[in-house]
Amino acid sequence: MQREQDLSLITLIQIFRARIKLFWLVFFLSIIVAIAYALLARHLYTAQAVVLTQSVSSSTSSISSSVMDQLSSLGLSGGTAPLEVILYPNVLESDTAALYVYEKLALSHYELFKGETTEDRIKALRDRVRIHADSYNRRVIIEATTPDPQLSADIVNAFVEALEKLVAQVQASPARRKLAYLEDKLVKVKQELDDAQRKLKEFQETYLLWDVEEQASKLIEEVTELSVEKERLLLSLNTEQKLLGGSGPGDSIQRSRIAAYDDAIKRYQEELKRIAGLSGVLADLMREVEVKEAVYTFLITQYEQAKLEEMNEVYVVPVLEYARVPEKRSWPTRKLIAGIGLVAGILGGLFLVFFLEFWNRFREKLREAERESL
Repeated sequence: MQREQDLSLITLIQIFRARIKLFWLVFFLSIIVAIAYALLARHLYTAQAVVLTQSVSSSTSSISSSVMDQLSSLGLSGGTAPLEVILYPNVLESDTAALYVYEKLALSHYELFKGETTEDRIKALRDRVRIHADSYNRRVIIEATTPDPQLSADIVNAFVEALEKLVAQVQASPARRKLAYLEDKLVKVKQELDDAQRKLKEFQETYLLWDVEEQASKLIEEVTELSVEKERLLLSLNTEQKLLGGSGPGDSIQRSRIAAYDDAIKRYQEELKRIAGLSGVLADLMREVEVKEAVYTFLITQYEQAKLEEMNEVYVVPVLEYARVPEKRSWPTRKLIAGIGLVAGILGGLFLVFFLEFWNRFREKLREAERESL
């Protein structure tokens, strides 16, 4: 058995030349496989949006101090980095944001995002989305990759919208708290006003009492006119009796008319007493309605002012660039795949050439060892 010597460079070249056909076979096969993959692989499109972050300051309506304290207590203050660099990715990676996007775009209709459980559906969505926080450049990049370019852009823009809504929710500005209080108060006062108006209307319809002064004035006028007419009939009756020295043929008619006047006067006087008795209740009901209307009007004014204050304090997520529908696919990248196929063909060909040489030498060594043992 000859002593095995290390392969020299010349020997390596000789081995390579001896198996040059095998090398080219592997090389071209790798190139063909890479080209076939580049042509047949599913095309993917990546859409991207860029959200700027800014330093938290009192002059700009930024994240509220309560949110800062909560994040700081969790060790998320981030040193000198803007707090939004920490908050934005956490919001975007939350289940709430993912569910908002999933429901807004009805992703359940896409086979790509279907799942048996909510966790599976959220995971399928997150596998297609990438959130990158760049604290140095103070921006957050949102990317989504799907086979549909329009869907990729819609997903990214939906995440931006979810970020705006959720950041607005975690804020606890005084104007927002005031607005929420006024909204609840307006509902209660409006209900109380409706109840007061309903009671007043029912009272007026039940007792036929609308305007005490007007109705009482009309009744007094009626009573006055009836009293005057009654006195005129009495005077006429007395004068006639004195002239005739007794009852005349028309006395019975005049007396019946006088009696009718007495009945009417009595009814009007009873109505006046009834109105006088109910006037206090009506005044209370009308006063309650007026008070509720004044309170409601005041709250409406305060509510409009609070809305203006909220508009001044609203935090706007500074979006540098919304996602646009990508025109070029992000995968497969033909140049990259061709490069990988080229490198794989060269390395694979070289490996196979020298591996076969090593294997042949190993087998020869085994045969020599067997012959020597015999």
